[in-house]
Parts: sequence; structure tokens; C-alpha cells
Amino acid sequence: MIKSKQLKVKVPISPMIDIIFLMIFFFVVSFTMDQGLNETIDLVKVNNIKPQDLPPNKVFISVNETGDILLDNGSLASEQRLKNYLTNVLATWGKSTKFVIRADKDVLHRDLNTALQRLKESGAKNIVISGEKN
Repeated sequence: MIKSKQLKVKVPISPMIDIIFLMIFFFVVSFTMDQGLNETIDLVKVNNIKPQDLPPNKVFISVNETGDILLDNGSLASEQRLKNYLTNVLATWGKSTKFVIRADKDVLHRDLNTALQRLKESGAKNIVISGEKN
């Protein structure tokens, strides 16, 4: 009678270790830290602060298709009024204030450039030109 040879099956462990490390790498890279505020800090209560004392997140300046410059509140601004407004905003909230320019798609380049020049002259550093996603 023929005796069968005992076959030893070897399971390759190296590919499994590679997969484990790839999974660990994937989860470490895709993990996002909680960017929330530290909830253990108990902030002081303030009674005498006014809402206008808080800095604005963004200041919007719009340029319509006729080249008119509109401020946050929708009021029309001449070049001098815009310059005064920007000077006051920067004096109040500082140079880190973010300005968002919203320009009509049919606005002339020179009209948009006027608003940009006033921002530059006033000392604004954070300027964003807003657009709409297609």
C-alpha cells in the first residue's frame, strides 16, 4: 500500500501583515481630529459688551454691472466714501479683516480694479474675489 506523503500547507503571513499595515495607515491618515473648542474651559461672563464690539467675520463689497460699488448694507459708495469706510473698518477691526469682493459677471475690469485699488490703498491684506460654482 502506498503511503501518502503528509503535505504541510504553509500560509504566507507576509501579505497579511502588509494588509494590516495598509489598513492601519489608511485609518491613521483618514482620521480627523476634533477641531472643536475645549469644553473644559469656563469662560468669564461679560455684561457690558455690545454686539458691534465683536469683529466681523467678513466684510462684503459688491461691484454691480454698471460699476457701482455697494457696501455691506447695500448702500451705494463713491470712491471717497469707500476709502473712508475701509479706513474705518481697518482702524476698528485691524489688518486681519477679510474682505470679499463680489463682482457681477458683466462688470468691466476697470470697475473691479477701482475697488481693488481702494482696498490696497487702505492697507487691506486679506482680499478674496468671490465667484459662483458652475
